[in-house]
Amino acid sequence: FDVQEQLLTSALQKCYQDRPRGGCTDLSKLSIVPGKHCWILYVDIILLAMDGSALDVCSLGATAALVTTAIPSVKLIRGTDGEEELELGGEEGEESWCLDAATLPVIVSTWMVGVP
Repeated sequence: FDVQEQLLTSALQKCYQDRPRGGCTDLSKLSIVPGKHCWILYVDIILLAMDGSALDVCSLGATAALVTTAIPSVKLIRGTDGEEELELGGEEGEESWCLDAATLPVIVSTWMVGVP
């Protein structure tokens, strides 16, 4: 499994990481205070079997996890002494948000059957 796990991990990282020319999702939305604080998302995938197309299934699982993760809204509060404090939760109805699924990759493997 070790080599296959490394190949799957590498392929998924290439698909989901932000790239200079239009990555899969707008990672600037994860910024709380630019240059200081941001949300970091990790997706751990455990495969129980390597039957079928593991990359397709891992991709669907990662996408499902990312779009259903509720990311709390955060407000920056500056104290009178100039100290910054982060407070979870926003205005009513804005307590959390999710990533946009429209920009996340969908990986599909194809195979031709019966072709010599």
